[in-house]
Amino acid sequence: MALDWKYRRMRPFFSREISRRRCSMKTLNLSTPLKHVLQVDIQIGKWNTLNQTFFEELYHVFSDAKHNDEIKCIILGGGTANGFTAGLDLKEFQELSVSKETSNGKEAQRFLKLIRQWQSAITALEECEKPILCAIHGVCIGGGIDLIAATDIRYCSADASFSIKEIDIGIAADLGTLQRLPRIVGNQSFVKELAFTGRFCSAQEALKEGLVSGIYSTRQELMSKMLELAECLVKKSDIALQGTKHLLNRSRDLTIQEGLNYVQVWNACMIPRKSKL
Repeated sequence: MALDWKYRRMRPFFSREISRRRCSMKTLNLSTPLKHVLQVDIQIGKWNTLNQTFFEELYHVFSDAKHNDEIKCIILGGGTANGFTAGLDLKEFQELSVSKETSNGKEAQRFLKLIRQWQSAITALEECEKPILCAIHGVCIGGGIDLIAATDIRYCSADASFSIKEIDIGIAADLGTLQRLPRIVGNQSFVKELAFTGRFCSAQEALKEGLVSGIYSTRQELMSKMLELAECLVKKSDIALQGTKHLLNRSRDLTIQEGLNYVQVWNACMIPRKSKL
């Protein structure tokens, strides 16, 4: 079935909170291409450089979506033609890094608080109970890798390219790439090569290493595939779908036996049983 990937207006089932936020968004565009599907597109100028406002809006949107029972699936994409995101807004980052503090300790505390806020915004995607599908086109650099690593299923267009670019500005990636990416691709050598060199990885290499599940010729074809997948997922049981995401994420930190014990209790509580009364 051919699906129209173009953005559509919000349908009325969205919470008042998300609808209110949509009107005031400066970096994200929210739409509902299908019933029960929220599409979140990054829209920050030509290259989607990530700024403080973006992290604040990202956190609130995904925290709100987590508690909205009408949203069953989320698509995350880049709303500009040039790419998913070129990473952190370095000009703003430099301004935020400058402080009048004379104490090294206080300066470190201030910067620590900023990093924690940004980490929380990225982690909000992982902690959102709904499956998050990620559509990547063009460049995905630096903070973009942090972002996509917190999503559940990733597809890209043939022109996509990926880079852990923080090494070239003299810092270590600190928003989740170094923690999540090795678990996604299962290849420490590949991750370390990208992180040490900052080189670009092509769409084909990303597919080979397991960073993405599929490549599509054009952005339009990519978005059509995203909507087909979302349409499939919204037909599934909410309890089963959200439980599966939770269990997969939780099991990363457990042994196999601990994971088996955990799912015993989970399903014992979650599987519906008809009353005999």
